Amino acid sequence: FFSIGGHPGFKVPMTPDTQFSDYYLNFKPRKSLVQIPLVAGEGIDYTHRTLAATDANLALTHETFDHDALIFALLGKTTFNLVSDKTKHGVSVTMTDTPYLGVWSPYPTTGDFVCIEPWWGIADTIGSTGDLTRKLGINRLEPGTAFEKGYMISIF
Repeated sequence: FFSIGGHPGFKVPMTPDTQFSDYYLNFKPRKSLVQIPLVAGEGIDYTHRTLAATDANLALTHETFDHDALIFALLGKTTFNLVSDKTKHGVSVTMTDTPYLGVWSPYPTTGDFVCIEPWWGIADTIGSTGDLTRKLGINRLEPGTAFEKGYMISIF
């Protein structure tokens, strides 16, 4: 049993003439995604997941992360673009068959970066028993088999 994920982080603002709040995430294809709340110190609150308005741009402020990471459940190929209308520079992260995405930046101590994290696994749920065989999002690898996944990052 295992979970694995990436932790790629990107400098925001990307240019000297922009600021953190000039940036936003957009999602391709444009569709609503399930957002899974993370309760600090307790875990994933899977029973209170909601449909996030990811069919529109997600504006970034430091307060966006006041409850820790934004966690989304994914289906199929999805691209996440970190961009600003004030610069041509940005980042795209494309994932296929990635069940979860975390978007994170430190708060209340703020940082000049945003992480766009593909995850094949997820934190424990609130009230988790610690039994890996029943853990939400756990991966099981049978003897003699392989697990091979990936994601693509484009910086422009």
